[in-house]
Amino acid sequence: MRGKVAVVGSVVLDEIHRGGRTFSSFGGITYSVLTLAALLPDREIVPITYIGSDDLSRFRELVEIFPNINLEAVKVYARGTNRNRLIYGDGEEREEFFELVTPPLTFRDLMPYLESEAFLVNYIKNDDLSFQDLKTLSYAFKGVLYMDIHSLLREKDADGGFRLRRLRDWQSWARMADILQMNRLEIQHFTGFKTETEEEMEKLALLVISQGPKALNLTMGSRGSILAYRKENSAVVKKFRVPAVEVVDPTGCGDIFGASFLADYLNHGDFEKAASFANEMASRSVSYPGLEFILSAGRHGGEGSSPFSR
Repeated sequence: MRGKVAVVGSVVLDEIHRGGRTFSSFGGITYSVLTLAALLPDREIVPITYIGSDDLSRFRELVEIFPNINLEAVKVYARGTNRNRLIYGDGEEREEFFELVTPPLTFRDLMPYLESEAFLVNYIKNDDLSFQDLKTLSYAFKGVLYMDIHSLLREKDADGGFRLRRLRDWQSWARMADILQMNRLEIQHFTGFKTETEEEMEKLALLVISQGPKALNLTMGSRGSILAYRKENSAVVKKFRVPAVEVVDPTGCGDIFGASFLADYLNHGDFEKAASFANEMASRSVSYPGLEFILSAGRHGGEGSSPFSR
């Protein structure tokens, strides 16, 4: 193995309702872990997370298809695994009802992996890693730190759903990562600035990277993404479009995007190439239910009839 990639965040048991169908799947950072394992077979992928004791054996069976996944940092939790009910409408919008049970992770949990090549911090819960623990990681870790804002901005409302919140001192959060990821709604709540057009989103992306990160992926669902990154003494913004596809299940496509971007960037060191690849992978994944897109790569070794095949 060439090195390790650590994935920090929560595993979730998803119950997905879409198009009159209901099915269940492991979710949360499961998408990130499996995607990295499929795309980086020469790296050891280490999820740092909690799993409910009743779900541990099933989770082991799921990930064993990829021999480069190391579960030594998975902590067994007696009270169970986080659960999420996702109810989709006709488009990309959805309602989510989360049952949160696992406690936050701490820097102490991450310390054994500071020699890793990269950390992917994917906020599935808003308390997956505290501001102070993330700050300590950013100072102590010398590799690539990729952070998906995701649920960091979410707080539960009275009926168990979510609403987006503002962060105090968003600039301090932004400067702790090398590469940031958020969607078009999240960037508005993250910064406190509203946007109406893609041109305004581009300007906001430039504002975020001016605070310290090397790059920002601003995902826009079926419209693709905007990449902003620093290059020498200037900043670059580029749009990426995706083809229209049949959408079976968009759950986890943002997680697949982030893991695909990081994997390609670790292999090639090129932000634009990584963004193009991430868009391709995310857009193809929505044509498969649950984890099927990634798991098929493990079954076929990434070759032949696998959807990973180009």
